Amino acid sequence: MIDALKNNYPDWALVKMFAAAKKDPITEKLPMNLQSALINKWIVEKKTLADLKRMPMGGATGDEMIARYVEKLKALSGNTS
Repeated sequence: MIDALKNNYPDWALVKMFAAAKKDPITEKLPMNLQSALINKWIVEKKTLADLKRMPMGGATGDEMIARYVEKLKALSGNTS
């Protein structure tokens, strides 16, 4: 599903859409899964922290996604500090 979304929207727009969907009790679980899938895509695509910071993701939502990405990278590298 994330591939289809990425084919039609830039990553920064997806981050904003997922944030909006999390605010609705009916759809709040789906965006968490999609955010995780997007983070996994960034890892596969070898996005750098600089790449992510250049995206106009906006505010707390963008910061949260970047933090989750960094944590995932640390976990994959075995560096938990």
